Amino acid sequence: MSVQQAKRQRIHDLLDAQINQVDIARIVGVDIRTVRRIQQAKNDGKGSTELLDLWP
Repeated sequence: MSVQQAKRQRIHDLLDAQINQVDIARIVGVDIRTVRRIQQAKNDGKGSTELLDLWP
């Protein structure tokens, strides 16, 4: 698993734990837009495996 995939998985897990998006961005060290993109993908019904493959 690449560093990017690990971050995406961590974001996914924190979203599942209902942590605030701003806090997730700070914890993981990513831009808030990345967190929102993953949240939107989750809302669209993509599973965690599909989320890991969203971006190269």
